[in-house]
Amino acid sequence: MGTGDRTQGALPDADFTLLCAFLDYLRSISGPDGLPIKGDMDPVALAKMGALASCWLVQRVDGDFVYRVAGDLIENAFGQPLIGRRLSEVLDEATAVEISRRWAHCLDNCSAYLNRGYVSAPKGFRYSGVRVAVPLLDRAGDATYLLGLTLYKEVTKVLDGPIITSIQSDNLSYFSLADTDPRSLFRTE
Repeated sequence: MGTGDRTQGALPDADFTLLCAFLDYLRSISGPDGLPIKGDMDPVALAKMGALASCWLVQRVDGDFVYRVAGDLIENAFGQPLIGRRLSEVLDEATAVEISRRWAHCLDNCSAYLNRGYVSAPKGFRYSGVRVAVPLLDRAGDATYLLGLTLYKEVTKVLDGPIITSIQSDNLSYFSLADTDPRSLFRTE
């Protein structure tokens, strides 16, 4: 049995529990402005909840986004190391522009997002996933980082060929971490 979400379909109970625990943790370390500070993040806490392998952290640098952290399951889905690489190096140009726009919106508006989408990766594998991402503040109080949790599920072999790294996302939903109970994000209503 799964719990429905407002993006589409149903989530397995374990995914629902992990996504809610992740967002609850970020809310618990958030300051008065409603966002966590990057330096207050505890990787051990993320590991204990079972989230670390599915986490990614990007930093906005000169109009692009640089991966600072990429869990094992994230790198496996992309079929390549991500840490230290720019988004524009990892994805095709059109997809990088789309994702950069989404991530910039989150940082510029201090809003989190939830969506489902697909990643086409090496040798024609296609992964579906649900993801949430939350802006993190630097010590100066600027939203320059985005911490995400992506839970990849369905793996489908769609073709043989070269590396294809693109993302298709559906039902993107922005929300305020401070004002949103994570459980309300996953209701079927």
